[in-house]
Amino acid sequence: MSGLNAFKGHAGWSHVSASKMGAIGMTRVLAAELAPHGIMVNHIVPGAFDTSQTGSQSDPPTGQWAAGIPVGRLGDPAEIARVCAFLCSDAASFLTGQTIHVNGGALAP
Repeated sequence: MSGLNAFKGHAGWSHVSASKMGAIGMTRVLAAELAPHGIMVNHIVPGAFDTSQTGSQSDPPTGQWAAGIPVGRLGDPAEIARVCAFLCSDAASFLTGQTIHVNGGALAP
């Protein structure tokens, strides 16, 4: 997993963007190297999620956090868990080397 900074840079954070893109490149290399051994390697890029870092029960995470998300809300951590569960299942046995964005459309044009 990485974050949106790989695709949506912020001034002064070049080191973060570079490391996130490096992780995506490593995913592709490992996918090619490990697929012959039956190991699938994929990369999840989460957007903003409703966690303890985005607010508290008395201060709901709205406004700034959800403003740039086309679906109009933060993600629920269970939504990432479902993507992880899918990738660990037999249903994803032919899926490798992919970058999967789970961000409510935050990178949509």
